[in-house]
Amino acid sequence: METILAVPPERNIKAQVCRILFGGPSLIQCPYCSRTGCLRRDERFQCRRCGKAWSLTSLTWMKGMKLSWSTFWRLLWCYGNRLPVDQTQKLLHISRPSIYRWFGLFRKHLPETDIRLEGCVQIDEAYFGGRRNGVAVVGAKQRGTRKIAAFVVPASSVQRQDIVPFLRQHVVPGSKLWSDGALIYKGIARHWPVEHAHDIHRKGEFSRTSEIEGFWGSFRTFIRRMYHHVTVQYLPQMLHEYTTRLMHPQMFQNPASLLQKLLPHVSFA
Repeated sequence: METILAVPPERNIKAQVCRILFGGPSLIQCPYCSRTGCLRRDERFQCRRCGKAWSLTSLTWMKGMKLSWSTFWRLLWCYGNRLPVDQTQKLLHISRPSIYRWFGLFRKHLPETDIRLEGCVQIDEAYFGGRRNGVAVVGAKQRGTRKIAAFVVPASSVQRQDIVPFLRQHVVPGSKLWSDGALIYKGIARHWPVEHAHDIHRKGEFSRTSEIEGFWGSFRTFIRRMYHHVTVQYLPQMLHEYTTRLMHPQMFQNPASLLQKLLPHVSFA
């Protein structure tokens, strides 16, 4: 990981953003009429053809950014390195609400991936926010790998009708599905072609679900250390963030690689 002191000059950061959005500073085009050769005044641009003005940040979810580019770069570093919100506040001297907001934007714009699990797949459920007012989360992990698929069930319990679409989307036919033997998995092979086996926890059997149960513990620890707590509203985003961190650690190696994934290319008119 880069040290937090290794912050490039702001002109280099802006050039990096230009490369992501346009392919390079020399390739900048008007996002409204696609004309090249726009007038440039510091961070603002104006099209010679349509006369519309815009900035680098106005083209993205960074619109309205009040941070300097160097502070923004450091904030990306803190996020990529899982620095807790309170530690980030002390390091960068910006407000906690601002940090929560930016970390939330980073989370929201992490790329989605289409996950297929095969071989031995361990599946389990976890509960957040209490049984009465909370929600359930279903997760499945390909044994011996970092591949994980998970989703939030907007209810305090899981039904078979929640499980079957999840299996059809994420588990390759013919895989071995290992569970804790809950009733929702009884006869699951009639709904999706898997070879089902299960542990009986009251008999001390845990080998078939140990990895996915360990995932829940590490996920809760991640939330507690980095964010202190999570509300039901943001649980799906945090779940996506954590599984992305596990499966694609290279994405978070430095601010440049993270920004490459977070910023979209400009769609021209």
